[in-house]
Amino acid sequence: MPDFLSLGIPAYNEEESIERMLSSVFKSTLWRQTPPGMREVMVCCNGCTDKTEEIVRKISAQHLNGELKVMASAPGKVNAWNALVKRMDRRAKVLFFADADVLVHRTAFENLRNAFSGKIVIAASRVVPVGKPKSIVLRGMGRLEKKAAVPELPEVIGMLYGIRRDFAESVKMPHNIINDDGFLEAVAGKERTAFVSSAKVYYQPARTLRDWIKQKTRVYAGRRQLFEMGLTKVLPGSWTNQESRRSLREWISYFRKLSRAEKMYAIAKTPLEQIPFALSKRYLRKRKTQGWAKIKSSKFRPKIRPPV
Repeated sequence: MPDFLSLGIPAYNEEESIERMLSSVFKSTLWRQTPPGMREVMVCCNGCTDKTEEIVRKISAQHLNGELKVMASAPGKVNAWNALVKRMDRRAKVLFFADADVLVHRTAFENLRNAFSGKIVIAASRVVPVGKPKSIVLRGMGRLEKKAAVPELPEVIGMLYGIRRDFAESVKMPHNIINDDGFLEAVAGKERTAFVSSAKVYYQPARTLRDWIKQKTRVYAGRRQLFEMGLTKVLPGSWTNQESRRSLREWISYFRKLSRAEKMYAIAKTPLEQIPFALSKRYLRKRKTQGWAKIKSSKFRPKIRPPV
């Protein structure tokens, strides 16, 4: 008998993207290989004020066997995650989670599931940006990044990942966590996390410099929060991801070892990153339970056509 397939999607005002996202799920190989009655998609609307829930219910009506379900939770992605873990079918040994504004590659779920063996408790996907930004600065940064051949940092990204049920149920995620994916990776540890490059998920990156700053501010605030909680040893805010080099001498010593292309990229990006880095510190200094919520997320829903 095949394993039960269960996917949870936290959604907050995703009326422009949820239908396409669900369509990519229903076209996936694992979904099609799993027989009816052994699969489900649960969309958790957490504080939606648009037509997201209405759209999901309309699509659900087309699936007479009840494979697409919609539920509600208190506002916040963490609240949605906790509610989904409790409601997702008990027969599923592995729980999949995906954002509502992405498109999954047809083999992504299958490749993630195959990664679970031995001590692995989380299988992370490879996020692939689609579309060019409007900002000249961001386009220039993208070209420099390609020339410098900046390596992808393996990390758990909330856009798509799989997690073993027993581990998910053992996690006590604080309601004020900013980066829920970073929290899960920190608790699991690198040795129990598999990074699956063949499991692709497509997303639209920031198109304007303002949106990029908002996005990075939230990411850096989340990473700094984990650092202050003692869950990570590295502060965010630099291309090298090595904020442990705090002195100018240490940074210069590292800089000299870079190639010419890498130096150009570092010179361009490092000063730019100080803006969201400074904003992230300011927000976290307030020490309010939900203070981080003032950092707005950027949502992008253009008509992208990745090879899903």
